[in-house]
Amino acid sequence: MSPRKSERIMNLAICLLMARRFIEKSQIRQVVEGYHDLTDAAFERTFERDKDELRAMGVPVETGSNNPLFPDEVGYRIRRKDFELPAIEFTPAETAALGLAATVWESATQAEQAVTALAKLRASGVDPDPARLAALAPSIGAREPAFASIWEATIDRTPVRFGYKGEPRRVEPWAMTYRRGAWYLLGLDRDKA
Repeated sequence: MSPRKSERIMNLAICLLMARRFIEKSQIRQVVEGYHDLTDAAFERTFERDKDELRAMGVPVETGSNNPLFPDEVGYRIRRKDFELPAIEFTPAETAALGLAATVWESATQAEQAVTALAKLRASGVDPDPARLAALAPSIGAREPAFASIWEATIDRTPVRFGYKGEPRRVEPWAMTYRRGAWYLLGLDRDKA
C-alpha cells in the first residue's frame, strides 16, 4: 500500500471513528485529506475501495441515515464500541514477565521500544514491580552486537550469514534461546545440511 493511500485510509478511519452521527459522502470528501482534488468519478471509486479496504482489515464501517424521514441520505461511521479492544488485565506473574522481558530489551538495541512499551503499560495501570525482578534481571541480557539483527531474522524467518569459528555460515533461523548467560541460535545450517 502506498504511503498516500495508507494516509488517506487512516484519515478516513479517524474521521469515521470521531463521528457521533453518520457522515454523508459529500462531507467526508470535504474533510478527509486525499479526496479533495479527485474528480467526482475518481472520488466515488476511491471512496468505495477505501471502505472495502477498511472492512477487509476488520474495521466495522457502518452505513445508515441520521434522518428516519429520508433514509436514502446515506452516511457512514465507525462506532467506538464496535472497534475498541477490550481492556487487558495481567496477573502478577504476567506483569513480572513483561517487566523481565523489558529488562532484557533495555540492554539491546530495542531499548527505545522497550521503554515505550513499559510507558504504555504504566499508562494503562500496569506497573511491573522492579523489586520483584531484581534477582532475575542481572542474569539475562542482550548485549551482543549481532543480537538485534539475528532476533529480527528469527522473527522474519530470513536466512542469515555470519562467521563462526572461522567458517562462513548460512543459517535459516528457527528460534533463539538463552542458557547459562549466553544466547543461542537454533536453525538449519544450509552448508552443513
